[in-house]
Amino acid sequence: MEAFEAALQSAPTAELEPMLLRMLALARTHPRWATSLGACGAQLKARVALELTNREAFVTALPLLREVLSELTRELGGEHAAVATAQLNLATCLTNLGRAQEAAPLLATTLTSLTQRLGAEHEETLHATHLAASARCALGDLDGAEAVLQTCQATLARLAVAAGLAPHAAPPGKLIAWCNTVESAAQVLTFRERPEAAEPLLRSALATLAGATDSATSEARTRLTLALALVLQRRSDLLGAETIYRGLLPELQGKCNYNLVCRNLGLLLAERGLTTESRKYLDISERIAEASFGAGHLETQRSQQARGIIERSLRTCAHCGPVADAALVMKVCQGCKAARYCGPACAKLHWKAHKKTCRSIEAESRAVAAGSGAGQAAA
Repeated sequence: MEAFEAALQSAPTAELEPMLLRMLALARTHPRWATSLGACGAQLKARVALELTNREAFVTALPLLREVLSELTRELGGEHAAVATAQLNLATCLTNLGRAQEAAPLLATTLTSLTQRLGAEHEETLHATHLAASARCALGDLDGAEAVLQTCQATLARLAVAAGLAPHAAPPGKLIAWCNTVESAAQVLTFRERPEAAEPLLRSALATLAGATDSATSEARTRLTLALALVLQRRSDLLGAETIYRGLLPELQGKCNYNLVCRNLGLLLAERGLTTESRKYLDISERIAEASFGAGHLETQRSQQARGIIERSLRTCAHCGPVADAALVMKVCQGCKAARYCGPACAKLHWKAHKKTCRSIEAESRAVAAGSGAGQAAA
């Protein structure tokens, strides 16, 4: 098994499943393992699936995780601790694939089991609580998400007070669980059209994480930073959101949220009139989504819809609406470079309504250009 672990860490993702098949074949001939191949096979599959999940190869990991849960339930019974862990791993994978409809009932069962077996303060229970709230948010059940979060927040507040801290502080040993709860709470507030309440919550949490260098805390910081960018975009602080998205691109390249960042940055740039760059990021988003999730997946459809919105906006006159004449060359506002018109007559008629937005976009563009120039000078 030691050799298997070492090989697992270094093997390319495409070789993990063939490696698993070789290990299962060996297990069938091993005198000790052969007597309990079901549990042994499930453990091997679980280890490979965990490695695939860590590498964010969720589509490949999903069938293995289903097999693990089925085999462990059959071998050990539904109440066993290993079964609850397998349920949580499967629910995590489904959540990352955007399949909240499947994840939500599984998480409800898992959360009940973990609370009874490990208690409300255990790391696994708190992780399941965060996932359950996120799944309910994705399904539009904001009341259900808040009910789940209130239980978790009460637990964390109790631990913080017991350690002599303020109720809203991160209790010792539970920093990641606390970050997850803040992220979920901000998500609920944003869905309830209260991004102004979500922003200080996220900024306070990020200030708490400043200076931490371990990988788990760094990952939590990245998720909270992405959540903050989404909140700023919802609040129409396009410059603030753009700065965060651009900063996250190098860090998230090759990871599942890279698709989301490219899509949101593309839409934001289109809103600022930067059409060429917008198309570039939306193209990247669509390619990544299709490669990672498949052609019919919700994430792929969202990326395709975003691209469609931009293409339609390029053939829409800001004054009179969609343009049917495909041969007509649209005129771009020379101030903001965002608004498009059938011709000078429409631009003149629309100027009174457009003037304030035009000057605001111009000012933002100058600020971005000045920041970029200062960065290059410093380099």
